[in-house]
Amino acid sequence: MTEVNQKEFWDAMRLAQMGLESVSKDATNDWGKYGYTSAEEMISKCRQTLLRNNLVFSRTNWELVDEKVCSEFIIVHSGSGQNVKFSNQMIFVGGKNPDKSVLAALTTSMNYMLRDLLLTPRIDGQPEIDNRKSDAISSSSASFRQKKAPDILNETAKELPKAPSWMVNSFSLVLGQKDDPKDFAARLLSAAVSKYDKPFDRVDDLPEEYLRRVFEHHGWVISVEDQKVRKESEDAK
Repeated sequence: MTEVNQKEFWDAMRLAQMGLESVSKDATNDWGKYGYTSAEEMISKCRQTLLRNNLVFSRTNWELVDEKVCSEFIIVHSGSGQNVKFSNQMIFVGGKNPDKSVLAALTTSMNYMLRDLLLTPRIDGQPEIDNRKSDAISSSSASFRQKKAPDILNETAKELPKAPSWMVNSFSLVLGQKDDPKDFAARLLSAAVSKYDKPFDRVDDLPEEYLRRVFEHHGWVISVEDQKVRKESEDAK
C-alpha cells in the first residue's frame, strides 16, 4: 500500500467502513457443507458502500509473475482527487483451464482486497469465504478484520495441529484417484483457506482434522497407531 496522508480520502474510508455492517453468506460449499460469502456478493456490497462515500475502486494493472497473479489497485476520492494505491498477489494454478484460472485469480484478488480494506464482517461472525470454484489461493498474510471479542478468543484457542508427515506423505493415494491431481490439490487448499481463514500454500500446512476428513471422504481409513492409510474395503476383509 502507498502511504499517503490525505484527510478527505481517509475520512471517506472511515465512513465506508462504518457503513458496511455485514455481508451475508449467499452460497453453500457442497463438499465442506458450510455457508460462505461468494466473491460476487462481497465485491458488490463493498463497491456499493465505497460509491456511497464518493470512493471509486479500480484495478489498474495485473501480470503473471512466477505462478502468481500480481494486481495493482487504486481508490480515488472523487471529490478531491486524492487517491491511494494498493497491491496483492494470488497463487495461480493453471489446471485444465488456465484462462478460467486467471479470471478466478483476478476475481479472488479483488474480493480479498476489498474485504480487507473495509474490514468486512460476515453476518454470523464466522470467517469463511469461498471464491466460487476458484483455482487461486491467497498468498497474502491474514488481514485485520472487525470481530467480536469472543470470536477472537475462540480463534486463539483453536490453533489446530498440522497433519503429521506420514499422513501428508500418504496423500498421494488420494491424488492418484484424480484425473488432474494438481488441480484437485489447488481446490483443496482454496477450500481450506475459506474454512479456516488462514493462508495454506502446501498440503503440508493443512490441519490434521481437515486432511483426515479428506481421506475419509475418498474412502480411506486412517490408523494412527500404525501410521498408515488403507482403503475401507480392506477393513471389511
